[in-house]
Amino acid sequence: MKKEELNITKDEFLSADKYIFTIKMVTKNGVTGWNFYLLKNGEFKRVIGGKTWNEKKDCHRNTAWGVNRALDLLFAIAYDLGIKDNEIKQDKFIVL
Repeated sequence: MKKEELNITKDEFLSADKYIFTIKMVTKNGVTGWNFYLLKNGEFKRVIGGKTWNEKKDCHRNTAWGVNRALDLLFAIAYDLGIKDNEIKQDKFIVL
């Protein structure tokens, strides 16, 4: 798998019951590293790869100011899969 290739498909993303982000890395700028999981039928699948993936840190990274970083990552990953903003069900989004 190439660094920028995601290990999930568009269909897996859209059919997930929940999009779950957990904190992986905290820096002086706040939470900048996240684990991302899809939950479907009680099973978790860790999402790796894509443009936001930092292999060295083993997490998705976002250091932007003034945004919900996890939500911004969700949209970036969806964009990598060719998903439009209006296709994302934000009520599935959970940050732990």
